[in-house]
Amino acid sequence: MFIVDIGIEDNNGNGKIESGETTKLTVRIGNKGKGFATGAYAKFYSEDNVFITDSYPKVVSLGDLEYNQYVDIPLEFFVNDKAPDKIPLFVDFTEATGISGVDHLRIPILKSDKTKQIQRTVITGIDKDYGDLDFGEELSIDVENNIPQTTKTNENALAVIFGIEDYKNVSNVTFAHRDARFIKEYFNKTLGIEENNIYYKVNEDVGKAEFDKVFSKGGWLDKRVKYGKTEIYFYYAGHGSPDIKQNKAYLIPYDGDPNYASQTGYEIEKIYINLANLKAKNVTVFLDACFSGANRENEMLLADARPITIEVDSPIAYGITVFSAASNKEISSAWTDMKHGLFSYFLMKGMQGNADKNSDGDLTIKELGDYIQSNVSEQAGFLDREQTPSVISDNDNRVLINF
Repeated sequence: MFIVDIGIEDNNGNGKIESGETTKLTVRIGNKGKGFATGAYAKFYSEDNVFITDSYPKVVSLGDLEYNQYVDIPLEFFVNDKAPDKIPLFVDFTEATGISGVDHLRIPILKSDKTKQIQRTVITGIDKDYGDLDFGEELSIDVENNIPQTTKTNENALAVIFGIEDYKNVSNVTFAHRDARFIKEYFNKTLGIEENNIYYKVNEDVGKAEFDKVFSKGGWLDKRVKYGKTEIYFYYAGHGSPDIKQNKAYLIPYDGDPNYASQTGYEIEKIYINLANLKAKNVTVFLDACFSGANRENEMLLADARPITIEVDSPIAYGITVFSAASNKEISSAWTDMKHGLFSYFLMKGMQGNADKNSDGDLTIKELGDYIQSNVSEQAGFLDREQTPSVISDNDNRVLINF
């Protein structure tokens, strides 16, 4: 048996293993030996300054693994300040027969590494060739790796990223935290936005007050924007909701209620107006939300339990470019296999360079919009959904990324 893959997700989403922070680990264990691994089990343990929580069992039965089969095992741990860079977290593999086993294998994770990195190790000893191994899709996701790194820092760019997965009053938005976390990587590495120019908040930290703090006069953006020079980017993954009587669309904060959108939400048009008043060089908005009153699993959030269509005012009137995840009654879907929202996945995939249709090294708004629209719509069909993203801009040829 051997470790096929490792996936790690840290609690605060900054991509680092930090003292006192709970980190979730997924270990994929596979059998590459001839025949069954009979009654196999894995035992996890740690040495000084590393602490495994009781959220998951430390001794896990793997059952009878055939050749080329695997099993994913979750684990949760945290470290203190004295933990070394090579985190002393170990696993033993044992079979009931006692014939085969691996002792004291350190799981290859480092404090100095970004926790999103997927590491791979193979245990030598049982290494016969019985055909091609296929241990399923990697725990790593393609858009989470090989993120393009610009050589230029955009000192005149500001970004706001809100990702709300775990809501106080309504159902969750699957993968929204993960979406926001990796969008932050792309904004920093690919768009060249400096870390201290990115306002990043997730889950319970995105109350209604955060919207006011960021978008209102004298707020976070207003204090930093330079007239006619600053480029502003806003990304949101979470619930949206309509107010039927007012025919308005709202983003729903962590503590908001879609049934009281106008009272507890933040109006989309208000965001556009506030952004326009900043007189920035340009503004680009990415909304992985829908306004049909349903979540990513097509479960209704509203009391009347029916999809709703509203017309949101065009942002062109405010000189703002907006990429939206879905249209009209459609929902903004999650893509379980890729562990991201469908829109956010292809947004990142496009920013990797796949959307640069003419391969000239310049990714324009039109190229990215066309790529997202065609790929999201096609993949939504495979998921038995309908989802048609849109992009509205008064300057389709503006270059977003230069590779």
